[in-house]
Amino acid sequence: MKKSKGFALLELMIALVIFGVVMQGVFAFANKKHFDNDVNSAIDKLVMELTMIQQYEAESPEPYASVTRFPETPADLVDKGYANECTATEVSAGKCQSVEKTYWGDSISYNRIDKDAANDIVMHLTLSYPLTTLPTEEANRVAGMFMGRVPFLTYDKPSKTMTVRVNRSSASAALEGFIDAEGNRKLEDDWDVGGNYSIANAKNVTVRTQDGKQMNLAASVISSFPVANGTSVPKPSCPAGLKPAISTSVKSIAGYNMRELGAINTYYTETSSAWKVYLRYYAVRQSDDAWVQLSNGEINVNVSCITN
Repeated sequence: MKKSKGFALLELMIALVIFGVVMQGVFAFANKKHFDNDVNSAIDKLVMELTMIQQYEAESPEPYASVTRFPETPADLVDKGYANECTATEVSAGKCQSVEKTYWGDSISYNRIDKDAANDIVMHLTLSYPLTTLPTEEANRVAGMFMGRVPFLTYDKPSKTMTVRVNRSSASAALEGFIDAEGNRKLEDDWDVGGNYSIANAKNVTVRTQDGKQMNLAASVISSFPVANGTSVPKPSCPAGLKPAISTSVKSIAGYNMRELGAINTYYTETSSAWKVYLRYYAVRQSDDAWVQLSNGEINVNVSCITN
């Protein structure tokens, strides 16, 4: 009698079980990677929005002691040019990320909290970020990842809502402290010192520019403005004993069709008469999950004269 060749039924069943276990592990790994990528993209988007809120407050023309320095709604960021305006079609196609919606499509809301000396409350804003479209277990996982990277974030499990506290920018809070300490009397008319006198020994001076923003003149700051990547910024003519200086930071980025953001930084090159400023960041392209280097966006530039 000849022996039968090939797999016996028992051997085939064992092979199928092993194959099923392996494939289950592969699918679980792929799903976890996709989940982590989505959450990291959502965190990057929220952190960018928190930066916009603080910049909105720092540049607000409203009185320094007023809670109206903060935006009332996310739409205010769009109206004032701090965030891009997105249509529903652009959002659904992944071409634009709206500051009015969470990564999963829920509506983001703001609540401006005024200061209250009696209750020891400092003026701030709270941002509500609901996760109601997600299943409870998934929402809890998302909140845990957010809390590991976003400061001042709390999570309410019953309502599946995260809340982020946004404090005032350090420059704005410092200036209010100075005004409170030295007096807050407003001028009732133009102040003309006759051209033969100067203002000396002032700790801090701010002026209102033509566009309604506040320019801080402390530390010899001459001007502060946003520019695009690759813009040439002329060096100012400084008084004797001072030299031109520049500092840069990210104002906004415009990386469409990107799944995840990586390192973001600004830098500049220098000649004898000007600086050229650049923006560079890395992101994962949605079409092929490849990391690419991009430079679309705006850069905050501070130009000043400092001691040699």
